Amino acid sequence: MNARATASPGSCHIVQLFEDDASLGETVSHFLGAGLAAGEMVLVIATAAHRGAFWRHLTDRTFDLERAQASGLYTELDAGDILAGFMVNGRPDPEKFEALVGRRVAALQQARPGVHIRAYGEMVDLLWGDGNPAAALELESLWDELCARQ
Repeated sequence: MNARATASPGSCHIVQLFEDDASLGETVSHFLGAGLAAGEMVLVIATAAHRGAFWRHLTDRTFDLERAQASGLYTELDAGDILAGFMVNGRPDPEKFEALVGRRVAALQQARPGVHIRAYGEMVDLLWGDGNPAAALELESLWDELCARQ
């Protein structure tokens, strides 16, 4: 079973458990699609395989993701690349997390003031899967702090 983090207005931050990639793709695509349909910005921080699956599910549901990306409503980032950018000695560095993730969220907010951001991320799952649950929990705390601030 895998855990992936999602965040949306009203809940700020939740963890969702998935049995397999098929249920992940369907559930996350529904979550992301609901945000797009509501006019929210969507931020996806996931592996290439999962980003591709979400893209296929959403375009099958008639979402124009190329247009959403061009307008700043849909942003994709690679979970491994972002994670590597703020990990120091096997632990997430709060300042580097803020520089990579926090500033990205702030830039999205500034681009469209008042528009909610719906986010999906799997960096915690990558840490957990790598056998680093302490770092995964630290990263959860950093996400909670980011939600509280923004």
